[in-house]
Amino acid sequence: MSDSFNKLWLKGNAEEDIYFAKRDRELIAALRRRRRRSGPDDSTAEEEQNTGAAASSTVTDSKKGSKNS
Repeated sequence: MSDSFNKLWLKGNAEEDIYFAKRDRELIAALRRRRRRSGPDDSTAEEEQNTGAAASSTVTDSKKGSKNS
């Protein structure tokens, strides 16, 4: 009885591993395609990164101010 349960459990783990491996490969391929499309001369991506950095520092500064109060 426990042998059949063990086989089902192993089968489930194998299916899960296959699913996540496939998903990871697809995500990595999508990231690589995105990097190829946005070369180093893409100013839009650079502006978004700069805007994000400024926004995160503002949030950090406001948190520091509230702790000191």
